[in-house]
Amino acid sequence: MKKTLTYAVAAIMACAGLVLILGLFLTGEKTSALSENPKTLLIAHRGYSSLYVENSLKAFEAAGKSNFDAIECDIQVTKDGKIVISHDESLLRLIGVDKVISESTWPEIKNLPFLDDTTQTTATLTDFLDVCRKYQKMAIIEIKEKVRVEDIKAIYDTVKASGLESFQFISFNIEHLISLRAIDNNLNLQFLTRKYSPNYLKTCLDYRLSPSINYKSLTKPLIELFHSYGLKVGVWTVDDITVANRLMEEGVDYLTTNKLVAK
Repeated sequence: MKKTLTYAVAAIMACAGLVLILGLFLTGEKTSALSENPKTLLIAHRGYSSLYVENSLKAFEAAGKSNFDAIECDIQVTKDGKIVISHDESLLRLIGVDKVISESTWPEIKNLPFLDDTTQTTATLTDFLDVCRKYQKMAIIEIKEKVRVEDIKAIYDTVKASGLESFQFISFNIEHLISLRAIDNNLNLQFLTRKYSPNYLKTCLDYRLSPSINYKSLTKPLIELFHSYGLKVGVWTVDDITVANRLMEEGVDYLTTNKLVAK
């Protein structure tokens, strides 16, 4: 009887351990917890995109409910001037329809569902801003490279009209950032780049732009260089917890991630 009981307890403990390990394995690819660092602002890349379809309202809502400081989105503009949320110029990858957003009207695309979640459709910039305001998160708005320069003022006006106080615009397209700086001299703007160059630093200084660099190209000496000029430093897109902790210790001000959240 004692032997049987011992074997039963051992079996139960083994099963429990297996379940725990399996659970960690299954969730480890989706999300990881970082130690809190008050000096680094954590940005949810395209919403909580490791859990839900990127740039969807569900991804934004999930990020709002989590310990991110800010939520990032990408914007495109339709042929009839609707500012919508999408990383890609085309709907093919996420929706399965080969329509270019800038060549389509809002009525043509607004009801098309995502392939991986048919309950979700393309959101608008206003939808995104509503979520950020609801959860009191900073909005990080990436204006995609091929957005028309003549649409920049409408984008700015939409954000200002939302009543959201905490927001930043980011872009790889320097013309977009120059246009925004001309509209509002007090804006916080980030200039995205994959690699550093001396000319990049000069541009950041000339237009008072925060540098935001791919994590593979960002080093501690570069962070120190930017800080010596009084510039805040962003890094993207970091999903490795060891790399993230190192960069935070080295002093990055903004860290964009798909899945790393503060404990």
